[in-house]
Amino acid sequence: MHITFIRHGESVSNAAGIWQGHANAELSDRGRAQAEAVAERLRGEAVDRIVCSDLARAHATAEAIGAAVGRTPEPVEVWREIHLGRWEGLRRDEVAARYPDEIAALARGEDIRVGGGERWSDLLARIGGAFTELATGPEDHVIVVVHGGVIVTLLSDLLGVFAARPRPVGKLSNTSLTRVEVSGGRTVVRSYNDALHVDAEASWTREMNERGRRVTAMRPAGSGGAVTEPEGDGLTEITVLPEELHRWATDKLGDGRRAELALPQVGSRCLSVASRSGGTVWSWNEGL
Repeated sequence: MHITFIRHGESVSNAAGIWQGHANAELSDRGRAQAEAVAERLRGEAVDRIVCSDLARAHATAEAIGAAVGRTPEPVEVWREIHLGRWEGLRRDEVAARYPDEIAALARGEDIRVGGGERWSDLLARIGGAFTELATGPEDHVIVVVHGGVIVTLLSDLLGVFAARPRPVGKLSNTSLTRVEVSGGRTVVRSYNDALHVDAEASWTREMNERGRRVTAMRPAGSGGAVTEPEGDGLTEITVLPEELHRWATDKLGDGRRAELALPQVGSRCLSVASRSGGTVWSWNEGL
């Protein structure tokens, strides 16, 4: 059983830096172009079913994909983004100014109602059952078009790092692919945050560089060495043995995992932010 999670294309609220949650924002012009790009990338893949959040930004992205693979998307409310209560409709700077105590509590890892809406644990409880239903279904390949918070939360739980702060798995680019394989009681994350169809240098990479955080692009190859912390700032690329890269990423994750990372594939790319505490796995098997 294969499940491909896809974050929706950029919405007008994404572009404006506005918190959305359950708010219903349309795709921006760039978001529509991203949706067409991911649809073209998926053209020709065998897809049995497309499920999506019923919010407009996810549904529109799913419709573009459905046209390319010959499937009609099924909007399902349970796959909505986390409900952000009073944060919804506000810019990030407005939230920071009005609700500093909530921001601080979340940074400490407290499981509070975000903006008075849902807790992250509420979101996990909501989508966990939906994931299990898909993973045990009769289809061979299901595409799920949803939201960044949904995918990060679910993958963090599968990899055993849901409660970790900062989480070792990072934010997602719009229309990125995250592929999970479930077989014989074993769950494997094949790729995470693969968005090379829209952005050769993911937007979060530029964001981290602007903050002065070191970013490492590790490429598995037939020859190379162990993962080493780079010197200096900015983007650094190194060649790494697949087994060494797999060991490095596995060490970042906690105990009690229900899913494991697939062995890195030669020619793919794993991106990490080296200056975060313990390092961060931001992308896995990107480009496959």
